[in-house]
Amino acid sequence: MHATPMSQWGRSSGKRTHDHTVKQLRGASWMSNALLVSKESWTAFASKFIYRERSDSRLEKKWRSGKANPSTQSVRAVELLLPGTDWVYDLDMWDLLRNVDISKNDALRFIKKHASNGAWKFPETTELTRPKRELRIAIDDTQRLTFRLDLWGFVGILAVARFHQDNGDTTNHSLAIKDLFRAAPGALREPWLRPHAHKLLEALYALKARVRHETFPYDVDEHLILDQADDPNLELHPAWWRQERLTGDHIPPKDPILYAKIVRQGVKKKRG
Repeated sequence: MHATPMSQWGRSSGKRTHDHTVKQLRGASWMSNALLVSKESWTAFASKFIYRERSDSRLEKKWRSGKANPSTQSVRAVELLLPGTDWVYDLDMWDLLRNVDISKNDALRFIKKHASNGAWKFPETTELTRPKRELRIAIDDTQRLTFRLDLWGFVGILAVARFHQDNGDTTNHSLAIKDLFRAAPGALREPWLRPHAHKLLEALYALKARVRHETFPYDVDEHLILDQADDPNLELHPAWWRQERLTGDHIPPKDPILYAKIVRQGVKKKRG
């Protein structure tokens, strides 16, 4: 029997380094959030909060292009001048997204911080997140985490996926990764993350590739994920699905997971 997050409750671990893709995503997301908070143009933002009356080193452009990544020291310096900007840089999501082996403790550090009495307990708002309906969700229930359709549900699934990966639970690891893609539109509703959607999906594809012995091959409808991210009326909870005007029947949203079927000529995509 595999250990569960609850049976490993008391463990924690320290920080580790990030891989290159996630470093770029982290830095770009932090800058996007800082720009939104400042309500300035890129030029004015860089002048006021990055160069601070020093010579223009084009550092802001290097950060935006991914040629360089902001350091923790730079992030803290901007926070002093522009409070409410460094929380994006400090999100546990970046550690959990890294395409490297991590231990259960890395995932459990997040779980311990955001769960109580066997269920998730997330902040209902962040600086730029709309309030969400309160849902009581068991720690391992990644499907109900998708129902939140927000950043916290996404990161909760990410933590569970990484826990199952290190624990060698291939089945639940695979299920959690699929739910990550389903939950991605909710995370991408964050205005600071949406411009970097392709980087986020790149990181998710890398985690998908880490699933060993996938029983049912599948592809991901990336365009659908982006369309759903931009759809303010999207709901993933069955009770809140759109209804057909004439019949009143609930209409389920399309699934971005495209399962394959085996045919003589090879593998053919189909919708599940």
